[in-house]
Amino acid sequence: MIAVIFAKRSIRLPAKHHIMICGEEMIDRVSRILYESKIFDRIILYTKDETINSRYCEVVIDHSNGILINSVIECLKIYSEFLAIGGDMPLIDYDLLKIIIDAYDKRPVSLSSYGIIQPLLSLYNNLILNSLNSYIMSGGTSLYKFILNNDFKIINVNTFKTMSVNTSIDLIKIKRYLGC
Repeated sequence: MIAVIFAKRSIRLPAKHHIMICGEEMIDRVSRILYESKIFDRIILYTKDETINSRYCEVVIDHSNGILINSVIECLKIYSEFLAIGGDMPLIDYDLLKIIIDAYDKRPVSLSSYGIIQPLLSLYNNLILNSLNSYIMSGGTSLYKFILNNDFKIINVNTFKTMSVNTSIDLIKIKRYLGC
């Protein structure tokens, strides 16, 4: 299984992937957790931002046009099957990853926490590629809406560990939770 970490430039919190959390950059924390889980054969950091890298994974520059859904399509063309992870989700852990992997039976899987589907805690495969392309051709742009309206297995796990860092307030909450 391949893990793909999606990390883009942030407007709301510039250089957020380089922010230090408990002594390491956020992107290193996320990729280290994936690496140490020993679940994945490969870990890819997929980014349009050439300043983002990590010693725990291979960096691939995202040349897709547009938004996250376009990046997911490009990854499906390259990797066929992968677990998508947000590069700004520093609270993920082995147990959360294992829940998603264990639920996978060739049907795409998405984690939902407190009723919110997490497109960047989802397992995708190329069986959805045609549907995804059709969705985009019809004007669709939301990966969240695509997941809701297609045959994804939704796993409900109510946990704070799905939180992503999008603002300085999010960062404060996460550091407080981690005790650093």
